[in-house]
Parts: sequence; structure tokens; C-alpha cells
Amino acid sequence: MMVAIPLILITATATHFVARMGVNRQKARLASGKQSAPANDQMQMQMDMMNRMMVWFMPLTILFTGAFWHIGLLFYMVSNNIWTFFQQRFIFNKMDAEEEAEIQAKKDAQRASAPKPGVKPNNPKKNKKRRS
Repeated sequence: MMVAIPLILITATATHFVARMGVNRQKARLASGKQSAPANDQMQMQMDMMNRMMVWFMPLTILFTGAFWHIGLLFYMVSNNIWTFFQQRFIFNKMDAEEEAEIQAKKDAQRASAPKPGVKPNNPKKNKKRRS
């Protein structure tokens, strides 16, 4: 039991932080407009409930039931949750960097295709109508 208690605490804490990281990223993406909001209030309430369950209910369940688990399962849960935490940080940072680069490339393309200040824009569709 002396080995199990720290493993249970680490597992519950790591589970909480992994879930919190995902929820915080989701909220930030919703606030910035990079992710669309749920279609209606019921879907929003359901999403909020699931997020609360993942952040609080799952770690508390692990905390209270961990004493009944085998030591091997506890070691697996600790290693898996810690691995998942760092994997999510890496993947989320990489995805955010790629997304920012894509947004910047779109902005650069818009600037490159815009006419220079003071230059009359070249619109071939209007030229065809005038010639007819």
C-alpha cells in the first residue's frame, strides 16, 4: 500500500492536468474563433458537463478506486498519463505553429495580390465588357 498511495495521487493529478489542458485549449480556440461553437444551448451544456466530468470526476474516481487496482495497472496509468501530458503539449504546440504559419501565408498572399497604392487595378472582366 505504501507504493500504491503515491501512484494513485500522481495518476489522479496527471489525469486532471491532461484533461484541463485539453479543455483550456478548446476554450481558447472557441474564444479566438478558430473553432466553431456548439450549434445550440443543449449541445453547449452537454459539452460543459463532459468537460467538468473529465477534469474533476475522472481524477476523483481514480483517487477513490485506485486502492483496489493492481500495482501494475497503477504504474501503467502513471506512465500513460505523464506521457499523454507531454505528448499533448508537443502536438498542440506543433498544431498551433502550423496554423499560425498558414494564417500568415494567407495574409502574405493577400498582400501580394493587392494592387500597389496609387496604381489602377487590372480587372480583365471589366475590360472585356468595355470592348464589346
